[in-house]
Amino acid sequence: MAKSEVHVWEVDGEWGYDFRIKGEVFSRWHFENEAEAVSAAETKYKQVIKSQPRKPVIEVTVHEMWDYEFQAKHPLNGKILASNSLDNLKRDVKDRGWKMAYLTCSNGVFAHNQSVINEYPFEPKHNRSRR
Repeated sequence: MAKSEVHVWEVDGEWGYDFRIKGEVFSRWHFENEAEAVSAAETKYKQVIKSQPRKPVIEVTVHEMWDYEFQAKHPLNGKILASNSLDNLKRDVKDRGWKMAYLTCSNGVFAHNQSVINEYPFEPKHNRSRR
């Protein structure tokens, strides 16, 4: 299992496990042996990880934004979105109805057209309903 700490333990001849992912605790016990508890913990861990969005878009502060690869800043209200996926970030900007956002990346430069730039204005194409 990856970065999360999984604890397998034994109390009075019964085995159990627990682990925490993003603040949520997963726990189970009443296993007959350690191998059964480890196998069940691995299965549950994989299920939980698969159900989590792989590269979510979240609202962050100026200090937190550099923990993510890509950032989008709203030009008027100051909100900042961040993600490790540029496609997910652009989709979220569009879904929120932003007319424009300044995109930056934590490594400092984008290749935009033929230029290398620090940030660029992104204007999502919104579907307009016909009247």
